[in-house]
Amino acid sequence: MLELSLEKLKAQSFSVSLDNQRCDIRLTQYSSFLYMDLTVDGRPVMQGVPCLNNNRMVRYAWLGFRGELFFSDLEGNSDPRWEGLGERYRLWYLSEEENVR
Repeated sequence: MLELSLEKLKAQSFSVSLDNQRCDIRLTQYSSFLYMDLTVDGRPVMQGVPCLNNNRMVRYAWLGFRGELFFSDLEGNSDPRWEGLGERYRLWYLSEEENVR
């Protein structure tokens, strides 16, 4: 399991290599939820998916992403909000081997 580094920003984009996949992740906070877009090797995999506490983000292997992403609230059971990113709310990557369904 790998923690991805986040900043306390309402909107942020970053690139990271996960299991030899070039991943571009965009997080955007709206009034309702924090939303995630994921592009893998230049191909959009998911767009506008709400980030929920301990909820798998990608879910389906046929989308072409190896592994899984999820947020975890270290202080309770709340869905992530930008004010706590990187501290209270952490973003994690599970490899295919770690991603037991």
